[in-house]
Amino acid sequence: MTEAELRAIRNALGSPAEVIAECAAVSKPFLEKNLLDAVVELVARHPVTLEEISTRVNGESRNIEAALQALIENGAIEMRRHQGKNFFVAS
Repeated sequence: MTEAELRAIRNALGSPAEVIAECAAVSKPFLEKNLLDAVVELVARHPVTLEEISTRVNGESRNIEAALQALIENGAIEMRRHQGKNFFVAS
């Protein structure tokens, strides 16, 4: 979706909806944290997909999937399906 389309949706939904900027670069703090902490920090900001998590933490999918499963099992995060995609959110 374009930024204009996202803003139109945000305007239709009203507050507290917001447009989240894409970020392809991996920030240094995420590289310094362990994977579990990085994932928890990401989902605390806003719902994210596996693909978004992989991009942000620059990790292998199988390691991230294992981390997600562990976090779901201990109740730190939840997986929710929205418009055909799985999103991970803070519990």
